[in-house]
Amino acid sequence: MLLRHVLWFGYGLSPWQVAKFYLFVGSITLFLLSGVTAYNEIRYLLFGQTTLAVLMEDTGSVGREVRTRTGGRYSSSHSVSVAVKYAFKDIDGSLRKEIDKVSPQWHTDHIQQFVDVLPTSENFDIRGHNGVTFPVQFIPGNSDRSRLSGHNSVLLTIPFAICTLAVIGFGAWVFNDVSRFARHKAMKERAR
Repeated sequence: MLLRHVLWFGYGLSPWQVAKFYLFVGSITLFLLSGVTAYNEIRYLLFGQTTLAVLMEDTGSVGREVRTRTGGRYSSSHSVSVAVKYAFKDIDGSLRKEIDKVSPQWHTDHIQQFVDVLPTSENFDIRGHNGVTFPVQFIPGNSDRSRLSGHNSVLLTIPFAICTLAVIGFGAWVFNDVSRFARHKAMKERAR
């Protein structure tokens, strides 16, 4: 009896209609989860600005040890990311010193974007820089909301877009079934 109510078969819905409803609920769940991950990318797309930041002298690499279990034994692997420290002036003129962690490969892929700081640059007077400047994306007025230009996660917006289409499609599909079910139920009640 309980299984019948949980699956809604007792209310005149076919297994296929129930499956469509659960696909709709699943697509809403994936939509919300992917929306959370894509939120940051959308903020950078709408509100982000690009400026030239100066690389600070104490930039280095940060290592993190990861323990993985393989074949019943523990092994260690060493994952290295480069902590790039940089500084730039926000649009209101305040100084922002921030960090972005990237892979060592990212540095070699984007080395052509690193150029010398010119004396005419607005960031030339920032103390502690090593004479190199490069583009960063930032959200004005929000500290710790910046990243190296090109260090983005645009691929996270693709599942969000797919889930948006799925929610619309499954929602229309379920709405059509619910409307048809309500019309059928109304016709049965009028026939009595």
